[in-house]
Formats: sequence, C-alpha cells, structure tokens
Amino acid sequence: MTVTVTTAVDQAARRMAADAGALAARPLSWQRREWAALGAVTLGTALVYRYDADIRHAVQTHHNAGLQVFSEIGNPLGDGRVLLPALGLAALWGAHRDDAVLTGTAATAAEAALFAGGGAYLAKRLTGRARPDAGLGPRDWNGPGAGGDARQSFPSGHAAAAFAVAAVVAGRHPAAAVPAYGLAALTGYARLERDRHWGSDVAAGAALGLWIGHSLARRHPAGAPRVALMPLAGGTALTLTWNR
Repeated sequence: MTVTVTTAVDQAARRMAADAGALAARPLSWQRREWAALGAVTLGTALVYRYDADIRHAVQTHHNAGLQVFSEIGNPLGDGRVLLPALGLAALWGAHRDDAVLTGTAATAAEAALFAGGGAYLAKRLTGRARPDAGLGPRDWNGPGAGGDARQSFPSGHAAAAFAVAAVVAGRHPAAAVPAYGLAALTGYARLERDRHWGSDVAAGAALGLWIGHSLARRHPAGAPRVALMPLAGGTALTLTWNR
C-alpha cells in the first residue's frame, strides 16, 4: 500500500512563528506577579550560583554506580536527538489511535522543547561560561563568542528542554505532573553527575523551560493538530492540520 503523508508545513511554520513572537512579547504585558516570579527565580539562581563549587563537590564525591543509573535515565530525556523523535512517535501513535489529546500534547511539547533548547543555546553563546569539566572554576565567564562547547555551560539546554516538556505534560494532564517533573529532575541531576553543568546552569535552564512550557500549554489549551486518515485511489493520505 502506498502511503502519502501530507503535512501542513506552512500552517505549522506560521504557528511556531506566532508562538515565538508571543513569547518574545509576553514580558511587555507582565503584571506584578510575573515580575515577582522572575525576581524569585533570579534570586534563587544567584543563591545556587553562590554554592556551585560545593554542589559540584558533593555530587562528584558521592558518585557511584547506583546513582549513575539515574544519570543514564535522565540524560537522554533532555537530549533533542532522543526527545524530539520520541515525541514525534507519540504524536504518530496518537494519530493511529485517533487520540487528538495525545497528538496535541506531543506536538506542543516538541515545540516547547525546540524553543527552550534554542533559547538556552542563544544564552550559552552570549554568556560563554566554562563547563565544570573544563577545570576553570564556576566564576569563569567570557561573554559572546567565547570558545566552543567547553564554554557553553549556562544555562543547561538539557534541563530547559526536559522541564519545557514536563510543563506541557503537567498542564494538559495534571495527574502526570509528579512523574513528568520527576523525570525532568533526573535530567538536571544527570547533567551535574556527568560534570557538564553547574547547579546554577541547571536551575536557570529549568526555569526557562518551565516558563516556555507553561506559556505554550496556556496558549494552546486544546493544542491539537487535527489528524485524519483519508482513503485515496493510490493509497492512504495522512493529513495533519495545525490549529493556532
């Protein structure tokens, strides 16, 4: 059987462009509560930053095979090369099961992961913070364009992506909030255990991901791309139509 897959690429691109614009403009409409939340996140991250070296020492000192299991579980959950294909498969499974909620959740979660990862990467390039395993200490910042991967520590892109997905899942399925955030926390721990990030990197990445995930979940409460299987003379067409 020949299968023709038709995706509304233009509509998807328009939706993502609109979402990116909405996220960029959202701080302009923040009220006192949102600014207070930003202040709390900033202070919390600064507090963690104060103890970055101590946190690293504690994690690396207590490194063992048992805890490494959590790292092995958590690390792939923030890796876009694993996370995005997994969400794509979830969306396809939802389409196969005619489950618009699953399809919509997976699609919005993937979008959140992309935005969170992109935002984290931009911040990495602007701050130029040295990773822990570079051996330069937690106070080494070199600003825009400073070196390669060894100076892309702040914030954690893995944590940002994992918490963005968790926020979308929790927003759509409150009963799944605890396991979703638990898995995201494992991702944060994995980045510490592997000595790839400081504690403040993980805290900032998690905050970024939470904000993006919550924002997109609220912007697309139904969030469902409409999926339909249509019989054609030459086979079957899978039509995917995105809604704003």
